[in-house]
Amino acid sequence: MAKNHGVEILVMEPLKGGNLVKIPADAIELMVDHNPEASIPSWGLRFAGGLEGVSTVFSGMGSLDQLKENIECMDDLKPLDASEKKILRKARKIIAESIPIDCSYCDYCIPKCPENIPISKFFSLYNDAKTAIELQDLYFVYYMNYAREGNPASACTECGECEKICTQHLDVIDCLKEVRNLLEKDDD
Repeated sequence: MAKNHGVEILVMEPLKGGNLVKIPADAIELMVDHNPEASIPSWGLRFAGGLEGVSTVFSGMGSLDQLKENIECMDDLKPLDASEKKILRKARKIIAESIPIDCSYCDYCIPKCPENIPISKFFSLYNDAKTAIELQDLYFVYYMNYAREGNPASACTECGECEKICTQHLDVIDCLKEVRNLLEKDDD
């Protein structure tokens, strides 16, 4: 639609803030088996840069090596072929199944929360705790520290303001209940 109206298409965060680089081994294996020379980030950059009508891809970088890799990938862009797109669809499924709460940590919800709940911090902590081998006391300590900065998940009044703005269309209220059930300890 943007292309039809002559609007330039810009892609921001093609690697989802680095979350699409730290992926399950099964997903990495799919990509490496197909092309051992290609880095995991290059798949995301090539996907975004190869979309019809995209003129610019904004990718965050944390080192000079990442900057060089991004320039090299985009300077001589080779869009994904059909077999590579099929591999990414399989990898996407593996990644989605590995993430309990698929939050992008954009924090758009935080200013909308009248209870000042650090939603994305709780979701990140929850994801770490759910994928850990065992639930350690450290998760509860982090939870309480985040809750002191704002409010605990149990402070949610279910107003729904967070859900209206969520870029991932998450059921934030239900997810906060999951956070509460896992990480809030009763003082009784």
